[in-house]
Amino acid sequence: MRPSFLYPLFASPSSVRGVGDKYAALLENLGIGKIIDLLWHLPYAVNDRRRAASVHALKNGEINTVLIRVIEHIAPKSRKQPYQVLCEDEAGNELTLVFFKAYPDSIRKNLPEGCERLVSGKNELFNGRWQMSHPDYIVAPENGWQIPEIEPVYGLTAGITNKFICRLESYIHPSNMENMKERETEDILQILR
Repeated sequence: MRPSFLYPLFASPSSVRGVGDKYAALLENLGIGKIIDLLWHLPYAVNDRRRAASVHALKNGEINTVLIRVIEHIAPKSRKQPYQVLCEDEAGNELTLVFFKAYPDSIRKNLPEGCERLVSGKNELFNGRWQMSHPDYIVAPENGWQIPEIEPVYGLTAGITNKFICRLESYIHPSNMENMKERETEDILQILR
């Protein structure tokens, strides 16, 4: 018979705030049917998202974070073309943010012309110009703390993003056990120490 202080480890992931039945079913596809399974769902890689000094410091095909200023929005001429946002870094080097199947109003709201933003994502050299397709993070410079410098990369399934798994892992971290719906957190903390 299992001791009662272990019960929370065998609870459904839906006992964590923000995880409903839909996400619990998707997590089941990853083999995560209980909280303890999530503890053993380890990252297989890490993304280094530390800030690059300038666009010239970017490396083709790698994930980088750079401070940009929005110059101009370029709407597509046809539905098959991407929405583009022309930007430049502090030194005036160009970077184009590319969005396929975009919502222009949302992009204009998040990236108003003339504003500065920290963007993080995979950089590519395309036709001799740097571009970043669908940045993973777009935040105001004062909210740069929202972009993790080192981000774990987890195995995923359809409907589950890496951000969701990272957030879920942080919820069950011993320092955040108050986020559990079940209130046996002291018992869990005792196990994990």
